[in-house]
Amino acid sequence: MAESRDQTLIDFQAVTGIEDFDVCTSILTQHDWNLERAVNSIMGFGPTDGFPLDEIG
Repeated sequence: MAESRDQTLIDFQAVTGIEDFDVCTSILTQHDWNLERAVNSIMGFGPTDGFPLDEIG
């Protein structure tokens, strides 16, 4: 489980540009380590108007 959280943290930092480990961890924890929801919360997308990360790029 720790490895997947480490990867989620790395991915979250890469997508959002937030470098502060504690801030990233706090945001991810608030969203139960769901990368899509955490990113959407930062990027201003709500739960229904965001798009899946696998469709980006």
